[in-house]
Amino acid sequence: MSFIGKRSGRFVRSAYARKSCLPIAIAVVAMTALSIGACPAEPATHTGRDLVEACRRVANHSQPSPKDNEDDGVCVGEIEALNWLAPGEIEFSLRSCVPDAVGVSQMAQAVVTFIDRNHDRANEPFEGLALEGLASKWPCARKDDGWLHRLLGGSE
Repeated sequence: MSFIGKRSGRFVRSAYARKSCLPIAIAVVAMTALSIGACPAEPATHTGRDLVEACRRVANHSQPSPKDNEDDGVCVGEIEALNWLAPGEIEFSLRSCVPDAVGVSQMAQAVVTFIDRNHDRANEPFEGLALEGLASKWPCARKDDGWLHRLLGGSE
């Protein structure tokens, strides 16, 4: 950027500098907009069919191949996140209370078993199927189990 000079502590831009930068700025904005539209979007969510084999590998402690590494990580991450959130699930039928001693491979096995038994629903979002799988294996004993109830003032 070119400057004419300093006047009272402030730099004054030349008219030439402003005019010469305008076409460049327009080109950068246009190219950015075009490149954003050209990128394929990732799916909003994974289905049970997308992740059942990855979760099967996690359940069996199988070593993933480099191409399967990401899906295996998604399976583990989703299950761990859902396990943390599930005791506070508003819908009691989806609430699970997995014992602390249960590892991620056992939770993955419960999810795989649920998806295998409900293969006609495998195209549904993985998160919902996993919540149901965990709740079917480890349901909370009472409606007032779970961290949400205690957070909202319920008894321990």
